[in-house]
Amino acid sequence: MRALTSIALAFALAWAAGACSPPEEPRGLAQTAPTCGGFAQSGDCKACAESACCGEAKECRADPACAASYDCLAACASNDQRCRGACAKGSSAALSAMVSCMSRACGAKCGASCGDTGLLLPTFVQRGPACEACVTTKACAAATSCASDSRCVDAATCRLSCNALDGGCLERCAALSPQGDLAETTRLACGAECEVGRQASCAGSVAWPHVAPGTTSVHVVLGVSGAGSPKPIEGADVRACGKVDVDCASPLAPPATTGANGEAAFDLPVTDVIGGFNGFFRITAPSYMPTLAFYNPPASSSMTLPTIPILRDLEFVGATGALGVTADPQRGHLIAILQDCELSYATGATVTISSADGASTVGYFQGGFPTKEAKATDGGGIAGGFNLPVGSVTVTAVLGGKTLGAAQAFIQKQTITQVAVVPSP
Repeated sequence: MRALTSIALAFALAWAAGACSPPEEPRGLAQTAPTCGGFAQSGDCKACAESACCGEAKECRADPACAASYDCLAACASNDQRCRGACAKGSSAALSAMVSCMSRACGAKCGASCGDTGLLLPTFVQRGPACEACVTTKACAAATSCASDSRCVDAATCRLSCNALDGGCLERCAALSPQGDLAETTRLACGAECEVGRQASCAGSVAWPHVAPGTTSVHVVLGVSGAGSPKPIEGADVRACGKVDVDCASPLAPPATTGANGEAAFDLPVTDVIGGFNGFFRITAPSYMPTLAFYNPPASSSMTLPTIPILRDLEFVGATGALGVTADPQRGHLIAILQDCELSYATGATVTISSADGASTVGYFQGGFPTKEAKATDGGGIAGGFNLPVGSVTVTAVLGGKTLGAAQAFIQKQTITQVAVVPSP
C-alpha cells in the first residue's frame, strides 16, 4: 500500500512548509490539520482518505506515538517495505486503526500493492532480501486478500500492540479475522527464507507480559492429545497445581475431565502479580504416562493454551528404546519444547539440563522421535532428558550462540515433565 507513505510524505512536507512560513501565511498542514488530521494527498486518494478515514487521521495526529510513526513513514519510499515495517514496529493502537482504515477503504485508489506487507507483516520484511522476496511472492496473495477484509487488517495490525511472547494477546488478535492469522500463514509459506524458528535477537532484553491491573483470575483452556496422533484424548484427568505443590495435594481449582474435544477449562487464581498463573498441570489417563505440564510465559490473561501431547506407555518404551535407554523406575523424564523470540518452535537449538548425571541421557527429536545422532533441535523444537533424578530441574536453551532462556520445573519418578522453554527475562 503506497497510500499511507504518499499521504504521510506529502503531509510531512506540507507540515515543514507551514512551519517555516510567516504566521499570516499558513500553508500545507496548517490548512488541512483542523479538518482531517493532515491529509495533503491529491486526487482520488485524498478524497477517499478524507471521506473514509478522517476520524482515524485525527486520532493518529493527536497520539504522539502514532504521529511519530506516521512521520517516520514519510521518509520511506513507497516500495521500501523494510523501512515501512520499521516504522510500524511498536506502534500504537491509533496507527493500527489508521492503517486498517487506509488498507481496506482506499488501497486501490492510493496505489496499494501486495496488501502493503511492510505494515501488515513488519517483522518479516526486515529479515533480509530472501525473506522479503518470499513474502512479496508466496505470501502476496494472502496479504492482498487480507488487505481487502477489514477484519483481517484489524487482526494483523492488532498484533503491533502485542508483546511477541503474549500468547493471549496474539490469540485475541487472530480471532478477529475469519481468514486466520496472516503471520502464521506467512511462517508456513516462507519458513526457510525468513528463518522461522531461528529468531534470537530478543535474548537478553526480554519482558514477559504482565497481568492487567485488578486481574485476580484467568480463564484458561487446555487441550490434551495423543503424542502419536493429533487425536484428542477424552476422559483425561487434569489438575491445576501451585508452583511449589509438587504432589498437587491442593489443586487451585476443581479437577477437570477432558471432553470429546480433548479440552478442559479452568478459572485459575493469579499466583504471580507479574506473570499471572505460574503453576503447572498434572495430566493422567489410562494407558498413558503421567505428565506434568509447565507453560511459559505464565498465563497473564485468559487464553487457550497449546495442546499437550501425552505418550502411551508403549510409545514411551519405543521412544526410550530408540535411544538405547532402559527407564529407571526410580527416576523421571523430561520433554522440553523450545521456542524462539516469536514463539515459533526453535530450530537448531541446544539445551542444558541441570540435573542430568551419568545415568541420564539427553537427546533431540527429529521428525517427532528422539535420535542418538541429532545434535540440536529440528523444526519441532523438542529436546528430551531421560532417567533424570527426582527433584527440581532447570532447562537452559541456546539458539544462534545466544542463551535464549531458562525454565524451572521438577522431575517425579515414572512421570514425564513437559516444559516450555521460551525467551526469559
